[in-house]
Amino acid sequence: DFVAALGAKRDNEADAFKAKKKKHDEEEATRKKKRDEHRAARRAADEEESAKREAVHQVAVWAMHADLRLFLHRCGIAVQGGQYGKSTKRLLQSSYRKAMLKYHPDRARQKTTREQALASEVTKWITHAWQNLPP
Repeated sequence: DFVAALGAKRDNEADAFKAKKKKHDEEEATRKKKRDEHRAARRAADEEESAKREAVHQVAVWAMHADLRLFLHRCGIAVQGGQYGKSTKRLLQSSYRKAMLKYHPDRARQKTTREQALASEVTKWITHAWQNLPP
């Protein structure tokens, strides 16, 4: 009787240990999953911030000593009359539209984070320059 009781106690303790170990392993897996998700989110945020910085730098390089005509030319948009010449809304209207089609943020949604950031910054610069252009 006593031996059977000791055996049952040992079995119960073994079952309790297995249950605790299983619970601990599940908690550890949950912690690891949360940690990995946090790292991935932080990595994505860092990549987005880096892309934004690079886009701002690229736009600053293109905009250096440039009016709208030269900026569009540096962006790769064909401008009537070349990169130098008179800059009026009427002369630059078709180039402005092409640039907005190429760089509009809504059209860049399916592209990479870097391309989205560049499209956003270029659109901001072009829109501001367009508003300040003489008719």
